[in-house]
Amino acid sequence: MKYDRIALALFVFIGVILPALFSFFTLNTEFLYTEDAAKYVLLGRSLAEGKGYTSIWEINPSPHRKYAPLLPVLLSPFSALSPLNVLMMKILMKSLAFLCAIIIFLYFYRRKTGLAGAILITAAYVLPADFLYYSEGPNPLHLYTLLSFLGLWSLETFIDKGSGIVRNALIASLLCALCFFAKGNGLALIMAGCAVLLLGAPLSPINRRKALIFVSITMIALLLWFGRSFLAGGRGEGGYGHSYTSELVMKNMDVPLEEVRAGAADIAGRISANAAFYGRNLAVTTNNPYLILLETYLLLCGIVLAIRKKETVPAAYWLLYSAIILLFTFRGTRMYTPIRPLSAYFVISGLSAHAEMAGTFWKRRGSPLFRALEKPLTLLLMPVLVVAIGFAGFDNAAKIKYAYSCRPQVFWDFMKACEEIKSRTDAADTFYSSIAPALFLYTGRRASYPPMTRDGDKILGRIRGDKVKYVMLQGWGNFFSDETIYPFIEANPRYFKQIYRNDTCRIYKVEGMRD
Repeated sequence: MKYDRIALALFVFIGVILPALFSFFTLNTEFLYTEDAAKYVLLGRSLAEGKGYTSIWEINPSPHRKYAPLLPVLLSPFSALSPLNVLMMKILMKSLAFLCAIIIFLYFYRRKTGLAGAILITAAYVLPADFLYYSEGPNPLHLYTLLSFLGLWSLETFIDKGSGIVRNALIASLLCALCFFAKGNGLALIMAGCAVLLLGAPLSPINRRKALIFVSITMIALLLWFGRSFLAGGRGEGGYGHSYTSELVMKNMDVPLEEVRAGAADIAGRISANAAFYGRNLAVTTNNPYLILLETYLLLCGIVLAIRKKETVPAAYWLLYSAIILLFTFRGTRMYTPIRPLSAYFVISGLSAHAEMAGTFWKRRGSPLFRALEKPLTLLLMPVLVVAIGFAGFDNAAKIKYAYSCRPQVFWDFMKACEEIKSRTDAADTFYSSIAPALFLYTGRRASYPPMTRDGDKILGRIRGDKVKYVMLQGWGNFFSDETIYPFIEANPRYFKQIYRNDTCRIYKVEGMRD
């Protein structure tokens, strides 16, 4: 126990406290330039201004239907203080990140993984670059992960306990609902809870009561959100002009839905490609095919063991969450990050089971080797692990510079274009832009995404209907600039006059159009 306490203290100091201090001491007011971050800030501002959950950047503002509302709710007090309170937003994001790491450690430590196991699992979350990168600006990653593990913890307590049913049901239901309102993927946690309550235990009177309370409360939360989205109507423009439901039936989200509705073969190919991508990021990020196969095998063994040990809630959640991210067209490590600790737990469980089998075999043969080496290996592992986590933590903190060097040319060109817009256009002028929320955030000019179509008549009709005065294109090589509005501009120069251009941005004035 003495060695455990020393190792834990070293881990907390080197692996958590020092990187946290480094992260907080390097706070700055530079806004991490992403379209998603701009949306969360503006949705928070909309709430703070009493306009409801509205896409206030659009030419014709409409109820927002895509991004979950919990993060904007947390950001809204800062938006009330100033239009872009970057410093306070960063403090909130960083606090959520490190609180999340602590909750992950406590969640697995209580599962009797041992100190080394809990540290390894926590390290699987804090060491990848996503940990600090997504604490530099508004992003729901850490908020969602924090609530998901609190939800798992409360859900397991609620299912296992026979007393305090109503209280535990309310806590578990509330946390699971908040998880969904932090990020739509939280639906997996609600589904896991419902599945385990309805299918995983004998339907005794107590279990039926538990299932009724949990299902009722969480279904109310889902109906409120989906019902609002249905009643709101509108175009439902998201980051790429698509809703989450439309992304499920798309072959490629970078081209119009009307042209690339996916068939069964396309969806199967997408699942295969996503599985290959996420397979490289299970517990340890690697491109080594043998290590990927080993990790996958140990992971599956760990899931089977979890189910056999009646740890059905985390197993069901991992499987359902994985099914969701395998279906979507967008893939990225941040999609997988929330379940990476569970993956590490299942891998370690699978590895431990095999080590235990090997130890039993050695003991049966009368060899004291396993018992003799057990303590020295544990003592050796702890300092090596702590030092590795410490170095990785500092390296991770240093990598945050990447956030501000990422696409630097595009960023500074965009800022120059914004200054040009503020000096050459009126506050009431309207824009089409591939990064509409960011344009509104920095210039105050209302902006919508260009039409998601290659049909020239539809584009012309939308421009006239929205009374668009300017079009701003940005050279990220993305769909909006290259595949729809840009070819239309090139084919119809009589309607568009280029008034500004730098290396990656172009601004056109719309003129000569008549209804």
